[in-house]
Amino acid sequence: MKKQLVSALLVLTMAMSLVGCGKKDSGEAADTTIDVEMEEQEAPVDSSVAFWDQTSEDGKVRSYLSGEWVDPKYGRQRPVAVMIENTKACLPQYGIGNAGVIYECVVEGGITRMMAIFDDYTGLDQIGNVRSSRPYYVYFASEYDAIYMHAGGNPAAFELIDDKNLVDNLNALTLEGKKGSAASYRTGKSRL
Repeated sequence: MKKQLVSALLVLTMAMSLVGCGKKDSGEAADTTIDVEMEEQEAPVDSSVAFWDQTSEDGKVRSYLSGEWVDPKYGRQRPVAVMIENTKACLPQYGIGNAGVIYECVVEGGITRMMAIFDDYTGLDQIGNVRSSRPYYVYFASEYDAIYMHAGGNPAAFELIDDKNLVDNLNALTLEGKKGSAASYRTGKSRL
C-alpha cells in the first residue's frame, strides 16, 4: 500500500510539472529582455579551426587539460599524472595548485586519494606525497595518455599497468636504489 501511495504521488508530481512547463496563451506572453554582459575573450577564436588546434595572436595554444591559452612548449607536451596522498598526516600537499586536472576518489578505509594531472610541470620543485595506484586512476590517466607516477599499488592496478600496458608509468618503489631515485618518496616530501 505504501509503495502504491508513493508511486501515485510521483505520477501526480510529474503531471503537475508538465502542466507548469506548458505554453502560455498568446495573450499572456510577456515581453521580457535579459541583459547579458559578454566577457572579454583573452584571444580571438577562429571558428573554422578545431578548438584544440587554435593558436592565439601571440602564439599560445589551448591546454588539453584546462582549455586555457598556454605556452606551446608545455601545452603540447605529454602530461604527467601523479598519485597524491590526501590525509591530514601528509599535509601539506606539494604542487597540486599547478595541476590542470585533479581526480579525487574514495579508496579503502573511507579515505580519499587524488591524482593530479600536469601539462606544465617545468616550474615545480615538489609534487606529492606520492602514493599507490588504484585501477580506476589507471583508466583516468590513460584517457590523457599521461605518464602515470605512483608508489606501489594493488594487484588490479598492476594488472592494468603491467599486463595490459594501459599506461606508461613510473613506480617510485621500483626506482629505489637506482639513478633518479630522489625523484619521489612514498612518504614525506616528494620530488618529480
